[in-house]
Amino acid sequence: MTRRRYFDPTRIGIYLLLILFALLFLIPMYVLLVSSLNPLSRFQDQSKLWRWPSALYWESFVSAWSGIPEKGLRACLETYLSVWPDHPGCARFCPARLS
Repeated sequence: MTRRRYFDPTRIGIYLLLILFALLFLIPMYVLLVSSLNPLSRFQDQSKLWRWPSALYWESFVSAWSGIPEKGLRACLETYLSVWPDHPGCARFCPARLS
């Protein structure tokens, strides 16, 4: 005996709520991605903030990685690599600490 599927208002409401929460989660991710691929000059006009870039601008990633040595991702990586061998849990993995 097969059950007949029907549209339950509760089920429709749950799916609409799930879609709403998914959009609330994905919209900031979209803005983050679009703003990282746009040049800084494009943000002077707020109407262009939500548009997908016509050409991808990778310079923001390059400047974040190789920018000022005391700031940015490069500094985080250098700090992590300089502190990690001194961590107590690293003794068996770090040959530099054993010597």
